[in-house]
Amino acid sequence: MKLLACGIITALLMLSPLFPQEGKLYTYYIEWQEVKGSKGYYIEIQDEKSQTEFLKQKLKTHYYEFKIPGGKYKFRIASLNKFGKPSSYTSWNSFLVDKDKTRKETKRKEEEEKAKQELKKAEEKKKETIEEKKEIKLPETKTKNSGFQWQKLIPGLPQYRRGDTLQSMFYPIFFSAISLAAYSEYRKGNALAQQYLNDPNNISFYSYNNSALSLYLWQARARDQEKHSVYQRNQRFLGLAAVLGYGFHLLDVYYIHADVGLDTIKTLETSKPNVLYSIRFSYSF
Repeated sequence: MKLLACGIITALLMLSPLFPQEGKLYTYYIEWQEVKGSKGYYIEIQDEKSQTEFLKQKLKTHYYEFKIPGGKYKFRIASLNKFGKPSSYTSWNSFLVDKDKTRKETKRKEEEEKAKQELKKAEEKKKETIEEKKEIKLPETKTKNSGFQWQKLIPGLPQYRRGDTLQSMFYPIFFSAISLAAYSEYRKGNALAQQYLNDPNNISFYSYNNSALSLYLWQARARDQEKHSVYQRNQRFLGLAAVLGYGFHLLDVYYIHADVGLDTIKTLETSKPNVLYSIRFSYSF
């Protein structure tokens, strides 16, 4: 019996590191991809089994090291916009806490993994170089219309080359107007978001112990938020218009005029030299 009890105790001691100890706090580190232009991040952590909230925190960095009891959890991240509010969240990500995971240790493992990957790439590159030297290069063969394919992707150029004056002028004007309008809306929204009194901290500072001024400033900020939303909506509409315009261009060159190839274009250039020269001069200008 004593031997059996000793065996059970020994087995439990050997298996205990495989299970998180309740009540013990571990150091855990989470890192995510940095979002350019973000004013910070918002992290939520929940217990995966009970769905109870463990932590909600605003952060300035794209990583977080914290103390947490052992168990299974999930977290999600959102970047903060210019008004300090969370944007769209990531999906929930599960993680198990059964031992310490510090930032220093994580960075060390990442560096080791990066060094292994670089060594592997160097070996593969060396192997490819050796194989390339053994290969016999065959003469390249060009298809009949290979020089024209890339030009089909440029709006206005295929239409110009097939002699369609109206469409060849429409696409450059259309996309230029879309770009200028979108840039204008972006500048307006950006200027509005960077106004000094649109910062909640500045509003609180200047309207301290002055409820009337505070109410006025917050109402003004709300109106500016509505204007900012309008500018952003206009940018989305302009972007959609650009996508639809480019989609119509692809439909034109690959379906409507798919039979107009390089040979047809050369014939047009030969039969209408004066007209095409006039179009070329106007387009280049």
